[in-house]
Amino acid sequence: RLLPILCTVTTRRAIFPQVFSVVRQKNTVYYTMPAVKYPDARRDESVIDDYHGTKVPDPYAWLEDPDGEETKAFVEAQNNITLPYLEKCAVRKHFHDRLKEMWDY
Repeated sequence: RLLPILCTVTTRRAIFPQVFSVVRQKNTVYYTMPAVKYPDARRDESVIDDYHGTKVPDPYAWLEDPDGEETKAFVEAQNNITLPYLEKCAVRKHFHDRLKEMWDY
């Protein structure tokens, strides 16, 4: 996937330098990102909520159970993708410290 140079991409490259590599095409520079295979989230089409007579499908209701084995496996698979990037994030400690400061009262 090619992304044209934008301020946000440049900022992200500074924060997550291991994620992006540079590709030059003619007079444009692009950052490329490796393809990521996200875990499949099962859709359960049988779950339909009823809000005052309005039927609303909720195919991912199973993810609302944090103690469910399927939810735990899905979260673990997501973490296996995310944590390697976050561990290399240059500003992660800053965010962690600030959140801890705000929430530790």
